[in-house]
Amino acid sequence: RKWQMAETLEDRLSARLTAPAAAQVDLVVGTSADSDRAAAIVSLINEVYGYGRESKGGVLRRLAAGDAGSGANRVLHLALAQCDGGTEVVGCCSSTLCAGWTPWGCGHWGLMAVRQDRTGTRTRTGGLA
Repeated sequence: RKWQMAETLEDRLSARLTAPAAAQVDLVVGTSADSDRAAAIVSLINEVYGYGRESKGGVLRRLAAGDAGSGANRVLHLALAQCDGGTEVVGCCSSTLCAGWTPWGCGHWGLMAVRQDRTGTRTRTGGLA
């Protein structure tokens, strides 16, 4: 298998994806521990969407939501890769476990963004296009 799909909610929170060509991409649910990445995440999202789709406050709220662990709702998944000597956010995707108009456990995927220079590098293998 080229990638490992999260089977349970706990797996969803700690899924580890390995892209084939030596570039490892880790997919994690962001938490408040990732708040130092908020400006980079906002920049990534807004660049990909071509307008001010997200604010720093919105990203910080979603990151903090990840602190709730397996019951977290409205979280931000982060694709992290080794780039230029450090770990950088190369993509992100939001999800919910409950969209508000659905029963608990029937959520949806929301925004999705991948750094332009990472397209075609199999970052999308783990579900981030």
